[in-house]
Amino acid sequence: MADADYELAKGFALIQRLAILLAFIVGAEVAGSGQSGQFKSGVTQVLVPVSVSRGGKPVTGLRPRDFRLFDDGVPRDVDSVSGEAFPLDVTLVLDTSGSSRTELQVIENNVRAMAALLRPSDQIRVVTFSDSVRENVRMRPARELQPFRLESGGNTALSDALLYALLRPPSLGRVNLIVLFSDGDDTGSVLESDAAPMAASRADALLFAAVVPSKMRPLTSRPTVRQAVEATGGVVYGLRDSLKAFRQILGDFHRSYVLSFEPAVPTKLGWHRLKIGVAEHKSNDLTVRAKAGYFAR
Repeated sequence: MADADYELAKGFALIQRLAILLAFIVGAEVAGSGQSGQFKSGVTQVLVPVSVSRGGKPVTGLRPRDFRLFDDGVPRDVDSVSGEAFPLDVTLVLDTSGSSRTELQVIENNVRAMAALLRPSDQIRVVTFSDSVRENVRMRPARELQPFRLESGGNTALSDALLYALLRPPSLGRVNLIVLFSDGDDTGSVLESDAAPMAASRADALLFAAVVPSKMRPLTSRPTVRQAVEATGGVVYGLRDSLKAFRQILGDFHRSYVLSFEPAVPTKLGWHRLKIGVAEHKSNDLTVRAKAGYFAR
């Protein structure tokens, strides 16, 4: 490629990245405008999904007084409810690049089986990615999922797909659950690798991933996915069976908690760092996963 063509390609990629990031910011502002979303300035409640496990198994039965929550270092009183109490908006992000060509029918069947696992109050949408990102099924009640056909081919625009999924602002009183399924590394994104983790740290969503492990591509070699998932309090699963992974993710979420607390008034605008733990006499061997913070707007 000639130098001029290369510089033009870089400039075009930068413009696309800025456009997508601007859309994310606008979407986040909509989420904070009072129409939807859990994290808003001016409201009296912040919701934070939290999972507690021991030896990889969910710990249930904890009460509000068992949790310790600090908002920018200031302790706050919390209430908690089961994750099962909240309806879900589930986004399935499916890798349909060239490596998935022989698996399309299995993927389609698994998506229908996943929808069948959801409750009548839950919704689902389907996003696929190869060279580009497509929304194959818009968000709708899971029980209304209609037959659809997938197409495969091309490279793997994984970061672009993650950011697209994270752009959707959440609905009030609903949990935005995003699940990525992929068998490869990013080979085709316009965005740089840090875009998805940055967006995930600001998104009001829980992101999980099921990626196929191999000797050539261990889970630790995919920092973009790992960093984006961990920024939301989610988990990366090394499972080849996507339906099994989805069952595990759904079950673990339903056995988790959603903490609610009242921020200080007036609420400081901008980033709030959260620190969440369990009372000392119970936390020796517990693992607590949660979002690192929230933005007040």
